[in-house]
Amino acid sequence: MRLGTPIKIAAGLGALVVVAVIAVVVVLMTIDVNQYKPEIVAEVEKATGRQLTIDGDLGLSIGLSPAIGVDGVTFANADWGSRPEMVKVGHFAAEVDLFSLLGGGITVNRLVLEDADILLETKADGSGNWAMGPAEAAPAETEAAPADSGEGGMSGLPAIRAVTIKNARLTYIDGTGGPGTELLIESLDAEADGLSGPLAVDLKAVFNQLPVTVVGDLPSVQALRSGGPLPMDVTIETAGATLKVSGSIADALQQKGIDLAIALSGEQIARLAELPQAAGMAVPVPALGPYDIKLAAKGDLPNLSIMGLDVELGEDGALFITAKGDVKNPMGPSGINVALAVKAEDLSALEQMGGDLSAVPPFEMAATVKDQGPAWALSDIVFKGAGSDLAGTALVDVSGARPKAEVDLTSEVLDLATLMPPAEDGAAAEPAARKDKVFPSDPLPFDLLKMADAKVKLAAGQLILPNKMPIHDLSVDLALDNGRLAIAPAEATLGDGRLTSNVVLDASSGSNAGLAVDVIGKQINAGKLVQAMSGEKLLTEGLTDVTVKLKGGGASVAALMGSLNGNLLIDTGEGRVHNRLLNWAGADVFNQLAEELNPFTEKREYTPMMCTVVNFKVTDGVAVTDQGIAFETDKMTVVSSGKINLGTEQLDMAVRPKAKSGTGIGAGKLAEMVRLNGTLANPGVGLDVAGAAKTAASVGAAVATGGISLLAQGLMERSSADPDPCATAKGVASTRPAAESDNSASGSPTDAVGDAASGAGKAAEDALKGVEEGLGGLFGN
Repeated sequence: MRLGTPIKIAAGLGALVVVAVIAVVVVLMTIDVNQYKPEIVAEVEKATGRQLTIDGDLGLSIGLSPAIGVDGVTFANADWGSRPEMVKVGHFAAEVDLFSLLGGGITVNRLVLEDADILLETKADGSGNWAMGPAEAAPAETEAAPADSGEGGMSGLPAIRAVTIKNARLTYIDGTGGPGTELLIESLDAEADGLSGPLAVDLKAVFNQLPVTVVGDLPSVQALRSGGPLPMDVTIETAGATLKVSGSIADALQQKGIDLAIALSGEQIARLAELPQAAGMAVPVPALGPYDIKLAAKGDLPNLSIMGLDVELGEDGALFITAKGDVKNPMGPSGINVALAVKAEDLSALEQMGGDLSAVPPFEMAATVKDQGPAWALSDIVFKGAGSDLAGTALVDVSGARPKAEVDLTSEVLDLATLMPPAEDGAAAEPAARKDKVFPSDPLPFDLLKMADAKVKLAAGQLILPNKMPIHDLSVDLALDNGRLAIAPAEATLGDGRLTSNVVLDASSGSNAGLAVDVIGKQINAGKLVQAMSGEKLLTEGLTDVTVKLKGGGASVAALMGSLNGNLLIDTGEGRVHNRLLNWAGADVFNQLAEELNPFTEKREYTPMMCTVVNFKVTDGVAVTDQGIAFETDKMTVVSSGKINLGTEQLDMAVRPKAKSGTGIGAGKLAEMVRLNGTLANPGVGLDVAGAAKTAASVGAAVATGGISLLAQGLMERSSADPDPCATAKGVASTRPAAESDNSASGSPTDAVGDAASGAGKAAEDALKGVEEGLGGLFGN
């Protein structure tokens, strides 16, 4: 065959096509398309069971891409619908590719929809108004879609290359009681080069009163129908946020081959509360400022991985949070390796979530979070703020019946006085109302001790308690196991001395808990502690040894105190006491006692202290001391005996002063016996003048002094001849020589009582009220 023959054949076929197209155009130009309106309406009603109304004339423009348009189209709603029309369209137009008709399909080059109002709604049973067709011929909802029929359409539908929508409203009403939805489309331009080409979208709309814009390329219609691959590169803006998604999904139906880069940013995260998904949130989104989130989502669901997570939230000068790392399986979750950091200077934005955070000092903290099987590991823990620091690791296992935690922390300085300042309350300055009891009887929440198990180690170079007491070289081991809390050991340097304690609170067996306290302190410089807490040099030296060994049990603080057994010993050596010390300590009662007991008229800024001893034996909640409290200065001694019932909180103590030999002081007020009684919450002070002078345990003396004289007599008789009351208080042999008789006292004991009584009566009466108030202040009333 000659070369020119195929060319001639092709030219002839081309001419034939052109003639055919011209013929079709000529035919269309001579057709009045409005004559087909009744047929169109009938066919739609036959297919859907709904009425189609076309108020305007059908318009037809002829060209290589004929276009048909119509105004005033309505489509009936379901008979149960909330309004007669499901769809109302002001103007509709479709431009058809004439050559697609020759191939047996229909391709719409552009579809235009203006002034449309579309209503989608459901009944209470969930069925929607979009379910159409004669009841006897309604297709099954789960039928598989037939294969594409090529570029001319799929499932017999036309292929649409471009859509333009202006001023359209889409409303969804949920008849089951769910939230409704309204989409107002200001403009939508969507274009695709056939069903297999990507869909370029430019949307400006308002979704539930929230402006939304969408710009970018979405997967093709054919890809969406087949499930992949789905390439995309789209930007969505709403609620002040910009969301960018780029990448592809290889198989959307099987949720495999996901490879997406996602970025979300905005100027104010609180605006995310405007999103419909945030409606009804119990906690408002705080106004923390700008945010920037980047991540890559890779893999197959449900084992999708988040790689390159990079989060920034907030701003400098307020609260700034960052998170960086990977999460290999967020659905697990597992494969977590994320570094978190928080820098807080002003937390006022969080107060809308509840609570006053104005007292929280600025701080910085960071940690790296990793999962280790069923446990979560926190490494590189760092905290800095308010002159304090912490560093260490933590491991938390939540897989068992009770969570378990292991924490190991170190600190150079841990200043609790600054980290936990007292609340500023104007009412706090007012006198507090008196309480009936010091030790509350409310059941303690021991069940909380059974909610988790823990092992905690803390080593701090310096710990400053809320009362500003400094502790150095602190080492604490804490163990919590099924309700048994053991702080053993806890060791520290306190006032240049060493303190070791072991405390066990065992609530493993029920609502009652067993308490064991064992504290040993050696050569603690009390003067340094007082100066650190008060800021003044109110006490010098005063090296102190402390021994506390107590055991008890109960369901409340009152029950624990009322069951204690053991002993308490505090032994303080030489030092000098400033007169303001007791005022600073809040113990006005002892200042009052000192005024009543001290016969010296001279006023000295400091009083030399030889020793101080407090020694109690505790049996079944009753703390008893027989000359176990002693205080000695260079000119006098004060000795006390009595008991404190920790269960009933009853207080009954006798205090006996004595001038040292050679001071030249007469008996005077030193013959007086002071009695402390009442309760710990409401103590009282009285002067037992008559009972102090009795030498026999007479019934009359007991009645006259309310019974305290029986205790006072023995105290006077023995303490008056004691050359070393501190040794006696400690229960050890004295190394001092026997005391000589007190030559400073003259006359018989009876004369001394008379002299004392004549001058002390009014002074005692005047002092009682102030002393009682001071004693109340000692116990927090």
